[in-house]
Amino acid sequence: MDFEGIWQKIQQHAGEEFYELGGKRFSYEAGAESLQPSTLDHMIPRSEFERALASGLLDNLRQLKREFGTREHSYIFSILTDPRIRAQEGR
Repeated sequence: MDFEGIWQKIQQHAGEEFYELGGKRFSYEAGAESLQPSTLDHMIPRSEFERALASGLLDNLRQLKREFGTREHSYIFSILTDPRIRAQEGR
């Protein structure tokens, strides 16, 4: 599945409950170019999700954290690795 398909799945699941690794619940709103988590005071650009997926770091949260350097990595990781988003990607 290309990133456009993944972003469409992210948009389809907007408003649903997701969990950070520590168990903290959040939901989000997703537009064409960004995503707003309910527990974060700023939006995360779509390009950050695309960059995370392209980086190949989704199996290593520590490296993903170093790459992004903010709390955003937890949201990006939680959403991109959620079975609702990745289920049809063949993984």
